[in-house]
Amino acid sequence: MAYNDKLNEKPIQNEINDGTYIVGVQRNEEGKDVVVRVPATAVEEFKNKNAESAANTAEESAKTSVAAAKRAEEAANEAAATVNGMASKNDVPNAVKGTLLGAAVAASDVSPNEHDLSVNVSSKNLIPYPYSTGSKTNLGITFTVNDDRTITVSGTAEAAVSFVFANKNSDITLENGKYYTLSGAGTAMAYQLPDGTYKYLSANKSVLWSSDYAFVHIYYNIPKGTTLDNVIIPAPQFEVGTSATEYAPYVDVEGVTVSRCGKNLFMPELEIGGIAGSGANYNNTAQI
Repeated sequence: MAYNDKLNEKPIQNEINDGTYIVGVQRNEEGKDVVVRVPATAVEEFKNKNAESAANTAEESAKTSVAAAKRAEEAANEAAATVNGMASKNDVPNAVKGTLLGAAVAASDVSPNEHDLSVNVSSKNLIPYPYSTGSKTNLGITFTVNDDRTITVSGTAEAAVSFVFANKNSDITLENGKYYTLSGAGTAMAYQLPDGTYKYLSANKSVLWSSDYAFVHIYYNIPKGTTLDNVIIPAPQFEVGTSATEYAPYVDVEGVTVSRCGKNLFMPELEIGGIAGSGANYNNTAQI
């Protein structure tokens, strides 16, 4: 039977009758009002589905609320560790990682937050300069220290003779449990064991240092009877690690400065005359 889509205006009380459920009245094609019934089981199933859907919606809403609360808690904790955008001093460990080498170095892997930073500055090459021995003539051999820290050697050795780069009075501090490597052709290091015996480290070799060892000296030895004519002894290097790296001259750390600056080094106060940009005219004054 076909029904129109207009319900009877007279209200009808919904009720269960003989296993069916009255849902309303519709007027048929003949103009008669017809009571519309559906099985009661279908109505109950519909109600249960609606109830289940509502429960699921409520559960998802609860989960969303919990997640939002967690995010809010995390944000609050982060805010508690930050004051005006400045992180607590102990919240950024290892802000600078690794070792930086060079005459001028820039640390680029720092934390974006302001914090206290301890910087240990030391020379890569641990052999102080000037050397323990300066230019001299001894036992027929003339040693001349050059500006590049190499040594020019001339003469015939009347006996075994050495040029000492560093001795026990030099400012060399060696740490227990660290490896150290010596480089520089012909250079050697002498150190003493607790029983009084001496050990020798040759160039491009490493030693695991012990606090029981005693540093003696780093030197270049010329055997008796050796004749040399303006031979260049390379500048030696003694460094932390198990392998020799490219030579770097000793740096007096008292002359090293550490400065804090932003990543962008552009200084708006330093402008060049005659340049105009972004609607601004610049003069030839500079302020640094």
